[in-house]
Formats: sequence, structure tokens, C-alpha cells
Amino acid sequence: MNNSLKIKAYGNYDVLVTQSLEAFNKYLKTAIYSKYFVLVDENTAAHCLPILQNEVNNIELNIVQIKSGEQHKNFETLQQIIQQLISHQADRKALLINLGGGVICDMGAFAASIYKRGINFIQLPTTLLAMVDASVGGKTGINFDGFKNQVGTFTNPQLVFANTQFLKTLPIRHRKNGFAEMLKHGFLSGSLLSAEMRNDVLELTGNLQQHIYQSVNYKNNIVTADFNEKADRKQLNFGHTIGHAIESFSLKNDGAKALLHGEAISIGFVIEAILGELKFGSDSNLVAQIYTNSLMIRDHFKILENKFDALVNLMKNDKKNEAGHIKFALLKNFGQPVWDVSVTEIEIKKAFTIYNNLT
Repeated sequence: MNNSLKIKAYGNYDVLVTQSLEAFNKYLKTAIYSKYFVLVDENTAAHCLPILQNEVNNIELNIVQIKSGEQHKNFETLQQIIQQLISHQADRKALLINLGGGVICDMGAFAASIYKRGINFIQLPTTLLAMVDASVGGKTGINFDGFKNQVGTFTNPQLVFANTQFLKTLPIRHRKNGFAEMLKHGFLSGSLLSAEMRNDVLELTGNLQQHIYQSVNYKNNIVTADFNEKADRKQLNFGHTIGHAIESFSLKNDGAKALLHGEAISIGFVIEAILGELKFGSDSNLVAQIYTNSLMIRDHFKILENKFDALVNLMKNDKKNEAGHIKFALLKNFGQPVWDVSVTEIEIKKAFTIYNNLT
């Protein structure tokens, strides 16, 4: 497995950050499965599947294809995956290879976890977001009734191969989308990302492989300490209570112009930093720095006041909530996350207003 940086993830599987598919090909040559299936959407079928097929020798790959996009991360598409597995006579010794971004990895893993009560799967993330976020943690799932990831399981893959070749197929907007999660890791750890690292990741140069490895390893250390998200792992939700609400609202109302996950949570970073200042008296410089970093992901996004109530209502169905309280993971300062923080509707709307006035 040359030119690979390896992480032993919780659940005793390997995550390999690679510059080629050599290690993946070697694994398939030694593995014994009844059939091999590759889950793709129209984008990965066109741009990434040929790369995979060129590397994999003497193994028949059965293609399972679905439509791309967060709007298709639902029961209907899950059913389509299962129907295609059945039509190809996939048995319990089949392998599902999820070739794509977060939607493919989350939904493919969920399908594998429930098909015939569970078949093995491998994650082959093709986006930066999937590499640094979905690659470890075992979270699988789909959206339901307009809410993010409401149905799913905790199920680990056999292996993850984060191959940087695939990042060359991404437009810059989608690289920024994944970079948002790397920013989050920097905020939580207190090790803010350097301009050099930003350039390496967004321009696919320099120490790209090492930067991805470090980000995945940071998340893996947290997941290993708290796989079922009872305590420390909750800090990884920083930016996501607000961000998921904005993302869900945008998906429902903005059609083709909907915000990407990383764009929505980058807005969430700023607003939740403001909430941290309101709740804990955090240094206002924290908000300023997070806001500046968020502008690397997308330009300032104003939240119209007549949308405040709709966004708060979406937050009321967030998975982290308890006993009717909206729960947040916030920052007291860089490297000082706190979680299970109850925040009122009044405080949320105040933070919205403060955010809108930032320049």
C-alpha cells in the first residue's frame, strides 16, 4: 500500500489517504466476495467511475446508479438502491463500493447496513467533504420530511480509500464546500488553518495528502473516544444546528441555487460563534476571525428577518435536542468547545440580527 497514509479508525477498519488506487486494487485482489457493486450518481459515473474501472482488473463491477444531489437523499432513492441490488441478485456476501460524495457515502452505507440485515461496504469518497467528514464516524442515513439525516444507523465500513485523484474532478465551489469541515476542525482544536494549507487544499497542490490525513485523524480521535456521541463527539456539531436549518430551508426553497452543506455550516459557524459570545462572554475577536474564515467558503449571506421563525422551527427538530430544548455545540474560544448548551428562540434571533449586521 505505497504512497498511503493510514489511520486505524474506531471499529478497527483502515482509512487510507492515497494518491492512487493501487492500494484499493490490491485489496480487491485479495478479498473474497460473491459480487461487487459500485454505487454512483450521474456525476461520478461520468468522471470517477472510468478512473476506478481503469485501475480495477479482472473483477466484474456491477453498477448501481442513482440521481445526484441532497434532494435525492431520501427513502425513494434508498428503495431504488435496494431494488437494483435485488435485481442483480446481491446476496449477503456481496460488497457495495460507494463511489461519490457525502450523499452517496451516507446513503450507500445505510442501504448496505439494512440490506439482508447487513452486507459489507467500502467508502470511496470522491469529494473533499466526504473525505474529511463522512470517511470516519460510522454515521449512515437519509433525510426525511425536510429534515437532515433523520433516519439512519451507526455502521462502519470495511475500509475507506480517500484517493486525492478524484478531487481533480471537482469545481472550486465543491472544494470550498469540503474545506468548511476542515475549518471546523481548526476552530475546535485551536490550530487555525494556515494560508499555505488553504492554498494547498483549494488548489490541490503542495502537502494536500498530509492536510487531508491530519483533518481525518483529528475527527477520528474524537470519534474513537465517543463513537455513540454521548459526550465529546457532540463538539463536531459546531455550526451544524444553524447550518443544517439553513441548508434544509435552502434545499426546499432555492432549487438549483440551493446552498451546499459546507456553505450553510460556514454561516452556522459565525452565528453560533455569536451565540457563544452571548452565552459565555467570549472574546468578540473570536467572531471576527470565524467570520473572516467563513468568507473563504462563500460571500456574506444575509438571512431575511421574515425567515427567522421558519429556521427556528427547523431547529426544533434537530437530533441533538432534549426535552423540547434546542441544543447547541458552541465555542468559548478557539480550542474550547462546549456542548449540550440550551439556547432560546430569542437568543437565536438576536444572533441572526447581529450576523446580518456584520461586514
